[in-house]
Amino acid sequence: MTSSFTDRTNPSLLGRAKANEPCAWAELVERYVPVIYQWCRAWHLQEADAQDLTQEVLLKLSRRMRTFQYDPAKSFRAYLKTLARYAWCDLLAEREKPGAGGAEAAASIFSKSKAKLPAMI
Repeated sequence: MTSSFTDRTNPSLLGRAKANEPCAWAELVERYVPVIYQWCRAWHLQEADAQDLTQEVLLKLSRRMRTFQYDPAKSFRAYLKTLARYAWCDLLAEREKPGAGGAEAAASIFSKSKAKLPAMI
């Protein structure tokens, strides 16, 4: 799917979010929560885990917005997906820790998502 102009994030919205304007954050949340959640579900997370990870991504974004520098040559959505992917990897790593009780589930989720990724070689 190709992105259209309307899919691009308005730089002024990012600037207002960086300035911690509540209306800007509300707009970012409205726009990107469904996108982040969809990525999480595509990574085979259960509904509750996808919701939790979506919240974690928003928290990470709020911390990073303080120093975020928008580059119009790059995609904000790609940046956000990178944050989400790292948060997902952190979740899998946490589940693999002894006593976490989820190593097998994490390995299963990871192996399913690797099967969905295109071969790089």
